[in-house]
Amino acid sequence: MTEKAEEIILTEKPDLLLHLGDYTRDLDILTERHPELEAHSVKGNCDLRGGTPELLMLRADGMELLLTHGHRQGVKDGLQRLYYTALEKGDDTVLFGHTHAPFLQVRDGLTLLNPGAAADGRYAVIEDGRAELRRI
Repeated sequence: MTEKAEEIILTEKPDLLLHLGDYTRDLDILTERHPELEAHSVKGNCDLRGGTPELLMLRADGMELLLTHGHRQGVKDGLQRLYYTALEKGDDTVLFGHTHAPFLQVRDGLTLLNPGAAADGRYAVIEDGRAELRRI
């Protein structure tokens, strides 16, 4: 399941890997292969192991990021709960998964970003405060 993600890493040469849930074991495999990369993940609805948070706030490249899988915020039914969760926490960008559908929108200065599924060759790059959806 990590072949496309491996291809993305080799193509983009990122500084940071962010995994937005479901099969967080994939991130463990990737970080074993690339121990030089900083990596973070959140728990998805298909992840059973403990120790992985459902929400994670971090600062990267001068940005305040909120990571979530999105199932607890009901992203399949709309983004309102996700939007307000991010506003309450004061984040610049909220990254989510769950739908596996790429999505990028800036709303009132808040970036909402779902990179899609890496297994499908879909991902996002955040650089210099800007997000971009890509496909390999």
